[in-house]
Amino acid sequence: MPYTGLSLLAFVLLSHLLRAQELYPYGESASTLPLRMAGIRIANEIFQDKSSKTKFYSGFRLMYGLHRYATVALTAGVSNHHLKEIPRNYIFYLLNHHARFFPDYPVTVEGLHGSLKLRLLSLDGYKSHWRIAALLEASQSFNAHDEAEANLMTDNSGYGLQLIATRLYHRWAINVQTGAQYPRAYRQQESNTAADVYIRYSDTYMVMVSNGFRLYPGIIKHPDQTNINIYAELMYKQFQDPYVENSGKKVDFRVYKDADPYLYGSMSGNAYLDLRTYLQFIVNAQSRLELGAVFSLYSRSYLHNYPMVVIQWQRFVFGRK
Repeated sequence: MPYTGLSLLAFVLLSHLLRAQELYPYGESASTLPLRMAGIRIANEIFQDKSSKTKFYSGFRLMYGLHRYATVALTAGVSNHHLKEIPRNYIFYLLNHHARFFPDYPVTVEGLHGSLKLRLLSLDGYKSHWRIAALLEASQSFNAHDEAEANLMTDNSGYGLQLIATRLYHRWAINVQTGAQYPRAYRQQESNTAADVYIRYSDTYMVMVSNGFRLYPGIIKHPDQTNINIYAELMYKQFQDPYVENSGKKVDFRVYKDADPYLYGSMSGNAYLDLRTYLQFIVNAQSRLELGAVFSLYSRSYLHNYPMVVIQWQRFVFGRK
């Protein structure tokens, strides 16, 4: 696993052993960054929507080891998923914004996401350990989010709390992450171009189980030896119907169940299970490259289509003592 590379790097640079650091591509491990260790991460997600238009999301994240038991992170999201405001004819927009003839969305800064991870428990053994941590997160979105499913990674404004448990044993690590997100309601006043819309999103509950295994090398022989790892992450999310008003009147999306199943699905409560698979390369114990894909196992998310391609790059650096 990549934790070994980071441990050896810390041994070389700081002359002491750095405890294991699992590097899950999507989930958060219960390990925290060492004191004054910094990192930069660029995450890209690419898929085609129902009209075969290419959609992308890029998240630019800065991380810092505030304390050996505390890591802070700030992410800025950029995408072509949303408009800055919902157009004046709200129902026409919902019925047609995924159609081929509808104008392409501009590339915009979606919002900002901040998090604080606190390691609560560490039980260490020989080439093994348990970690338990809490993750506090908050976000501020700059765009109009028009699906029932809330997403705090810059899609929606709100806050969340998660609990994380990580088990490491030799070349294998498993991670369980569970919690809830509480998005803020979206209110938009009518203008010459914007609709009068109020959307109260449901709270979202999630469980993620992540597995990682180091394919190569079997034994780490020197600090900058390349690591190759595979990951499989299962993401389960559940949420209820949103409450939506247009010009002061409640919108009942059940009337579109037969006429437009996609619209009905995107604006209804749901529970789904996704599979995220990745191949990860750790280079010189500091940089990592991840290539992955996302597939639907049960039901689906309407935030993206399947398969979704993921390309991520991350680099760690050590600050001064």
